[in-house]
Amino acid sequence: MSMTRSILLLVSAVTAQEQFDAAEHAYDLGQFDRARRLYTEAYELDPRPGLLFNIGQCHKKLGDWSQAAFFYRRYLARTPKGEGVEKLQELITEMDAKAAALAQQRPQPPPAPVPAPTTPSTVKKAALSLEPSPAPPRPPTFATPTVEAALADKPLYREWWVWAAAGTATTATLAGVVAASVAASQQRLPRYGELDAR
Repeated sequence: MSMTRSILLLVSAVTAQEQFDAAEHAYDLGQFDRARRLYTEAYELDPRPGLLFNIGQCHKKLGDWSQAAFFYRRYLARTPKGEGVEKLQELITEMDAKAAALAQQRPQPPPAPVPAPTTPSTVKKAALSLEPSPAPPRPPTFATPTVEAALADKPLYREWWVWAAAGTATTATLAGVVAASVAASQQRLPRYGELDAR
């Protein structure tokens, strides 16, 4: 594995952890739509199966039963021998039942109107009452862009300074992550239940 790939994996794992922490905070505050979005972003960066379950929980809290069942099934497919499989199956059954009940409550669209039968005399009357169609609209004409206008609309990602700033920011972030991990590995934190004598 190359050094660049290792660094990218480290950065995506750190970013995924940040997204997860923000999602947990949003979930604790009852902001389930925001939590769902943040869990999804964390999963895109670091696809851990537990995030699928969390996304399903957000959909459940939002009342989107079919999506909740979908994500529970995806979690179950990724961890078929995990703990709580029976409970998860019950959740899936519950979500499917709620989705089916919701689908039955929705009003059915009215039937399409039946067209009146056409006879030769009604077709003639309809043809006689038609007015000539207006001329088709002319296609719009566009001005040819000038070189100056094309250069003025240059996308931001094509600017050299954007990439220089992105590289500097990435390097600073990686240096901070490495420094923090070195500092954290050298400091012994108290365990759960121990007194903190710091």
